[in-house]
Amino acid sequence: MQDVDMDRGALRLEKNKKNKTNDPRAWALSPGIAPALRAWLALRGNPAPSAPLFVITAPSQKWSSPRSRSLFVMAIS
Repeated sequence: MQDVDMDRGALRLEKNKKNKTNDPRAWALSPGIAPALRAWLALRGNPAPSAPLFVITAPSQKWSSPRSRSLFVMAIS
Protein backbone atom coordinates (compact mmCIF):
# COMPACT_ATOMS: atom_id res chain seq x y z
CA MET A 1 0.00 0.00 0.00
CA GLN A 2 3.01 2.25 0.29
CA ASP A 3 3.01 2.74 -3.48
CA VAL A 4 -0.49 4.26 -3.49
CA ASP A 5 -0.96 7.91 -2.52
CA MET A 6 -4.68 8.09 -1.73
CA ASP A 7 -4.63 11.81 -0.99
CA ARG A 8 -3.10 12.72 -4.36
CA GLY A 9 -4.79 9.91 -6.26
CA ALA A 10 -1.55 8.46 -7.60
CA LEU A 11 0.34 5.21 -7.87
CA ARG A 12 4.11 5.42 -7.77
CA LEU A 13 7.01 3.02 -8.03
CA GLU A 14 10.25 4.17 -6.49
CA LYS A 15 13.61 3.54 -8.12
CA ASN A 16 14.59 0.90 -5.58
CA LYS A 17 11.43 -1.15 -6.27
CA LYS A 18 11.66 -3.98 -8.76
CA ASN A 19 10.16 -2.87 -12.02
CA LYS A 20 10.88 -3.41 -15.67
CA THR A 21 13.25 -0.47 -16.17
CA ASN A 22 14.33 0.24 -12.56
CA ASP A 23 13.24 3.86 -13.15
CA PRO A 24 10.83 5.63 -10.80
CA ARG A 25 7.36 6.00 -12.29
CA ALA A 26 4.02 7.52 -11.32
CA TRP A 27 0.48 7.24 -12.65
CA ALA A 28 -2.64 9.25 -11.85
CA LEU A 29 -5.59 7.20 -10.63
CA SER A 30 -9.06 7.72 -12.06
CA PRO A 31 -11.18 9.84 -9.66
CA GLY A 32 -13.21 6.91 -8.30
CA ILE A 33 -10.28 4.60 -7.59
CA ALA A 34 -9.00 6.15 -4.33
CA PRO A 35 -12.45 6.03 -2.66
CA ALA A 36 -12.89 2.43 -3.87
CA LEU A 37 -9.47 1.49 -2.47
CA ARG A 38 -10.30 3.12 0.87
CA ALA A 39 -13.54 1.10 1.00
CA TRP A 40 -11.61 -2.06 0.07
CA LEU A 41 -9.12 -1.43 2.87
CA ALA A 42 -11.95 -0.82 5.34
CA LEU A 43 -13.38 -4.24 4.40
CA ARG A 44 -9.97 -5.71 5.16
CA GLY A 45 -9.92 -4.06 8.60
CA ASN A 46 -7.60 -1.16 7.64
CA PRO A 47 -4.33 -3.10 7.44
CA ALA A 48 -0.97 -1.51 8.23
CA PRO A 49 0.57 0.71 5.51
CA SER A 50 3.30 -1.88 4.99
CA ALA A 51 0.73 -4.59 4.11
CA PRO A 52 0.11 -5.53 0.48
CA LEU A 53 -2.84 -3.80 -1.17
CA PHE A 54 -4.26 -7.03 -2.60
CA VAL A 55 -3.84 -10.40 -0.96
CA ILE A 56 -4.44 -13.79 -2.50
CA THR A 57 -5.17 -16.15 0.39
CA ALA A 58 -5.62 -19.41 -1.50
CA PRO A 59 -3.41 -20.81 -4.27
CA SER A 60 -6.50 -21.32 -6.45
CA GLN A 61 -7.38 -17.61 -6.34
CA LYS A 62 -6.47 -15.61 -9.39
CA TRP A 63 -6.73 -11.88 -9.98
CA SER A 64 -8.45 -10.83 -13.14
CA SER A 65 -10.20 -7.69 -14.32
CA PRO A 66 -13.70 -9.11 -13.75
CA ARG A 67 -12.74 -10.37 -10.27
CA SER A 68 -11.10 -7.07 -9.32
CA ARG A 69 -14.07 -5.12 -10.64
CA SER A 70 -16.54 -7.23 -8.67
CA LEU A 71 -14.51 -6.79 -5.46
CA PHE A 72 -14.40 -3.00 -5.94
CA VAL A 73 -18.15 -2.91 -6.58
CA MET A 74 -18.65 -4.89 -3.36
CA ALA A 75 -16.33 -2.52 -1.47
CA ILE A 76 -18.13 0.67 -2.51
CA SER A 77 -21.68 -0.74 -2.20
